[in-house]
Amino acid sequence: MANENFVRVEQSLFKRLCDHSDHCDSFPWELQASPDGWAVLAPSRPKRKAATRTTSEEVVEPRKRTKHATQALNWFLANAPKKIQWRNKQIELGLRTAEQYEEVVRSLCHGTSIKLQTSQQDSNCTDELVSLATKFSLVVKESLLNSELQKSVSRFQVLVLLSYCQVLRDKGIPYEIIDSVIKHISPQEKYRKALVNTALWINGIINQLVGAKWTIHQATELFFISPLSVHNLRGICDQENEERILEYFTADDSLQYSYQNCLKPGFTIPGLIAFLVKTSNIDPGRLSFNEICHALRYSPEDIADPSSDVFKVHAPTGRTTLCWESTLRSMPTPTTLGDSSPTTRAFLLLLDSLGSPTVAKRILSVALQPRSMWDADGDIRTVTIFESGLDPHYADLFASKEQLDCVIELCLRSKMLISNGLKDEALAYFPSAKLKVQPFYIERDESDLSLQIVILTAHIYPREESLHDSFNDTGRLLLPILDRCWKYVLEEPGVCLSACVRESLVEATLAASKFDNGSYVSRLEAVITHFQQESLPDHLLLAITSRQSVKLRSKGKHDESDILIENILRKTTAQDVRHHCLHGRLYLSLTENAILRKDFAKAAFHLDKWEAKNNEEPSLFELQVIRQKNTALGRLWRYQGDFVLARQYLNTCLKPVRPETSRYHVIHHLADIHCELEIPDAAAKLIEADIIELKVRKRLRSKAYRRLMLPLAESDIQRQRYAEAKATLLLLNNVFRELTNPNISDQLNHVRSELGLIRIAIAESNWQEALDCSEYALDLTRRYKTFSKGNFYIGVIYLFRALIYHELGRPLQSGEASSRADRCDPGPWHFMPGIGTYVLRQLKSTLIAIQPAAT
Repeated sequence: MANENFVRVEQSLFKRLCDHSDHCDSFPWELQASPDGWAVLAPSRPKRKAATRTTSEEVVEPRKRTKHATQALNWFLANAPKKIQWRNKQIELGLRTAEQYEEVVRSLCHGTSIKLQTSQQDSNCTDELVSLATKFSLVVKESLLNSELQKSVSRFQVLVLLSYCQVLRDKGIPYEIIDSVIKHISPQEKYRKALVNTALWINGIINQLVGAKWTIHQATELFFISPLSVHNLRGICDQENEERILEYFTADDSLQYSYQNCLKPGFTIPGLIAFLVKTSNIDPGRLSFNEICHALRYSPEDIADPSSDVFKVHAPTGRTTLCWESTLRSMPTPTTLGDSSPTTRAFLLLLDSLGSPTVAKRILSVALQPRSMWDADGDIRTVTIFESGLDPHYADLFASKEQLDCVIELCLRSKMLISNGLKDEALAYFPSAKLKVQPFYIERDESDLSLQIVILTAHIYPREESLHDSFNDTGRLLLPILDRCWKYVLEEPGVCLSACVRESLVEATLAASKFDNGSYVSRLEAVITHFQQESLPDHLLLAITSRQSVKLRSKGKHDESDILIENILRKTTAQDVRHHCLHGRLYLSLTENAILRKDFAKAAFHLDKWEAKNNEEPSLFELQVIRQKNTALGRLWRYQGDFVLARQYLNTCLKPVRPETSRYHVIHHLADIHCELEIPDAAAKLIEADIIELKVRKRLRSKAYRRLMLPLAESDIQRQRYAEAKATLLLLNNVFRELTNPNISDQLNHVRSELGLIRIAIAESNWQEALDCSEYALDLTRRYKTFSKGNFYIGVIYLFRALIYHELGRPLQSGEASSRADRCDPGPWHFMPGIGTYVLRQLKSTLIAIQPAAT
């Protein structure tokens, strides 16, 4: 800046200085916003000796007041919204719905419905009215000490209190009494009378805005969403400031804008004061609504019936799309990024920073929806993008679908964004070459944009299937972007994430690690290691341990998985319902480890360790864990051969549950039990509708489809529909072979499908084909860690080979296969339907008939 007597600072620092100056009367700088996004501080002034005051009404010297007036005006005009900014300002304050706004308006009078204790003898009007003012001033004082979130409410409460003091002054109450009320919000005596004058001055501006065709509610709201601090209230009351404010807000562009997309509150300052009087034990006749209006220079006809609900907030009167379409039509097409609005620039830079050559519109649509998560009470809580920590400039893009569509259309029209021309879910966008040469693009802050992408991606990434219907599709869609976020956080030096963002990224990484890819689990471990110096909350530590235990189990390290779980269970307590449910998931993981060891007694012991805190009214999270526990109990009885009891437990899990994959898991086990009970028609009937639905949705490679097709094939074998069963099993075999990191279930089911093909080949007397299938099945048991040496199912394969070699006329190999089978676990175990029961019985019966001595 040319004048060296001025200091130029960043806008973010300027805001902090403004906040400090609001509470520091000796702050030695004059603050003024600059249109280029920076701010100016005038040089410090020499301190003057304070003038000796003779009365409490003396004011500060004229020169200081004039500078203060300029500063206060600059702050107000810089922060007051106009036209489209009005709705954005509401959103910035968290006022996104009429219900939210109504709660905030109620908080203006929170704690002020004080019933004053009166009697027939104590009816002094002045005492009661002043007592109400005093108690309200204490509420306001407490509010002023609250956090930043309360700033707008607190400052507007000050204005209402000062307006009420003006009403008391108009009633003839001595200034000394009024001064004793105001001292709670302004300790400095010399400013207090000026504050009451400013309140009357602001009410006068509201009146004049009404005369200029504003509604009284919107004119009042102006001083709520852009509230003046006590510091600025002391200095803004000035004739020149009044003229500039009226000129600024009565220009044609403000008056002609429809504000259709804005929430419309119904409160006024006289209405709120009347509410305070009405809800206290004060005779309404002692201070009428007309008296309040008269004291503040309002016409009662301009204000709604005081008996109406002052807290009522109306939703937008027209569809937001109409407002945005009108805005779009009225906006000129920008030829450069510099000509674009801040919202358009933010969108283009954010889109380009996602790092993909093209960005599917589906990704942008995900950001429009609030994210679901488990709260401490075990219920589902939604988190909006405005609570994610994302910069408001970017968060505002996703305030509504209409707004996002409008910005996209404007970018397409400017040819800085190009569409691939496809429709529906295939629609995608990519930045054009024209964008790459724009000054704003070249000078963009890469580190800040990368950080914003991390915050956005971590927020929108779905957490788990039970909370997001499209978990799999959306999760896989966002994986490439999440991968770039991991790279940025892990490799860029000096990246500092807030606790909120750090936890959100860990949650997203946990969710991504559920996909069957070892690299995602490795990413989880890298992220956890990166944050190991930071304190993560217990509920995240429990979730991380649960995921790590699954990984260890998939590697066959059951003992290490147990140790990991037991350590975290000793270190943490069930502080709330969410912690209790996460403990339940860990007990379920211990159960799975015991099942794989075939230690069913131990598995049952682990399940007995967890019960819902409130069995009569369990939370949603508890209901999920209860269903998982009952499913595990049903499986335990199945694996031990009690199929009737297993069916009873699993039937209790058939009620509508989320996610749908959990229901598929239950009916997959139930269908297998129907096969064990040799009622194949019931098994087929149970699963056929779901299989058809999965085919229609083209989910032919999903885990659900794999699980359901196996009992269908088993039911077909039982009904001697060998061609259908073989086609199903060959299809599944191809899917299993293509899995890069099959889990325990997939390993077991791959071998199961081969055993089914062996049985079909034997039933059709295709002995060489049966031998080839048995050789491949043995090879799978060597590759998969689920099958230990001498495993029961390896013994069953050797029994099949003994029969096959006998039919091929190779008695030596048949005898050797029988001997190998004898050295394996005799079982029987019931992880595969029929293999431990009717299939094994028939196989042994046949071998006894053909090889009595060997068998």
